[in-house]
Amino acid sequence: MEERVIPEGSLRIALAPFSQPKTIADLLAGTLPPEVASVDPDLLARLDRNFDLLLAAHSDREFMDRDGSEACFRQVPGKNTRAAFRHWQRVGGCLKADLLIVPQLIAWQEEPASATLDIFLLDIVNSALLARSRYDARQTSMLRETPAEASKAEHSAVERLGLEAIYKAIRNFGL
Repeated sequence: MEERVIPEGSLRIALAPFSQPKTIADLLAGTLPPEVASVDPDLLARLDRNFDLLLAAHSDREFMDRDGSEACFRQVPGKNTRAAFRHWQRVGGCLKADLLIVPQLIAWQEEPASATLDIFLLDIVNSALLARSRYDARQTSMLRETPAEASKAEHSAVERLGLEAIYKAIRNFGL
């Protein structure tokens, strides 16, 4: 089902870098799994690149440069308890964005491949959460690749789950 929550017209839309919430205070919504293992920062960077590539391939909209997002992310004071929304509002304000897309990697596992991602669309101007796209998938044993198949693939099975999550958010938000 396509929600198409973004209004028509010229909007300044920014995309925050992927982050991995470590505490409840980092979440915009939901809960953390009982055990949260830290992911490699390179994985977050690959997810960022994949988001950029999918937006370029599947969206007619203009997006603000991600580099500005990271600079504002570093400038804004760190989050305190129950302040994740305010934190991202400050990031969006720093960017002078109308809308801010905030992707969060909640859980990630290589074997068997599984991924839980939340991607949020924030209205910075009106201080509102417009939409949330939740993706929670596990690779079934019947669909698992052999090591030889995995070595030939451009993306690992778990990265492909991340691509599916990003694509779902693009469709759902009407990007």
